Amino acid sequence: MLSVHMDTQGLDKLAIQLKELSRHHIAFGLLPSHAERREPEPDEEKIDNLSLAITHEFGDPAKNIPARPFLRPGVDKAREEIISKVVSSIQSVIISGNVEEAIHELEEAGKIGVSAMREVIMEGIPPPLKDFTIRHHLRLHGLEQTRVGAAIETDRRTRGEVSSVDYATPLVMTGQLIEAIDYEIRRG
Repeated sequence: MLSVHMDTQGLDKLAIQLKELSRHHIAFGLLPSHAERREPEPDEEKIDNLSLAITHEFGDPAKNIPARPFLRPGVDKAREEIISKVVSSIQSVIISGNVEEAIHELEEAGKIGVSAMREVIMEGIPPPLKDFTIRHHLRLHGLEQTRVGAAIETDRRTRGEVSSVDYATPLVMTGQLIEAIDYEIRRG
């Protein structure tokens, strides 16, 4: 008579490690912890980075603000790399039993997502900024806080050249929004 004995001790340990990994979640984009912005000028509306991101992601026709999405296109741009890192994190637990290494892979996925969102912004999202917006930022913040490209774009337009996102890149004027894009590993 043939007898088969199955030792499940290793499987039990793996199940515990995978359950521990499943308690970790990655979040990236505009997080509540990065919502605050510098104080606005007296004639500016007070808005936090999260609200500003939502406004630009979908646009606000009532305020004549066009949609300039960067969150969803950023995720789409990096989707395969992000999935690869998440799969790698699971494989780390299965192969080596190392939950810390798996969490590190999740952190890498977060960095990839953040980088992709920032790249989408830096590539320039049409339509170009309006003359009023560029002049407004230059008047309020000057060149020390407004990107030098705004002055270049203003000069180009004064010479009759076509408006562009190459110099006065939308969503980058003060740098506060792009700097607020981040990731975190949440446990829960």
